[in-house]
Amino acid sequence: MKPKVLQFYASPGIVTRGEPVTLCYGVEGAERLELEPPLTELRPSRNRCVSVAPKQSGILTLRAIGPGGQDEAQLAIRVLEPDSPPLASPITIFTASSTRIQRGERVTVCYGLTEVRSVHLDPPIFQPEPGSRCFAVTLQKTTTFKLRVIDPKGRTFERELTVEVE
Repeated sequence: MKPKVLQFYASPGIVTRGEPVTLCYGVEGAERLELEPPLTELRPSRNRCVSVAPKQSGILTLRAIGPGGQDEAQLAIRVLEPDSPPLASPITIFTASSTRIQRGERVTVCYGLTEVRSVHLDPPIFQPEPGSRCFAVTLQKTTTFKLRVIDPKGRTFERELTVEVE
């Protein structure tokens, strides 16, 4: 049986440096788990939460490994400096695993949103949803992703992310 990541999320997705984040996950068919970056040791379970204290913003990757192969999931965490001003934009993170790749290589793009009424991604690779999500895409040419959201008050916020293809 191939291992499967059933769930992988963090609460909250935005913290001030030094504050804890509850990292929750669920897997099946896994003999062992790997977390990158390695914030804590994880044991296979269908439903478990652990407390971690990430030192910087970034993408966390959970890898479930077993005799039938492996599966992985990713999520984005935003870590603010203690003296950071309050966030004005509901786009809390919009990042890529690499901003420079080779033609035909996969890149993982992650975003984090708070309190949005609608979300639009251009190019429309998939229909994004509120929350923190990651998606992987194979690129043949330099691509600029544009994330546009509308908050509950009807204000529009945009962020761009360019991945160069060599």
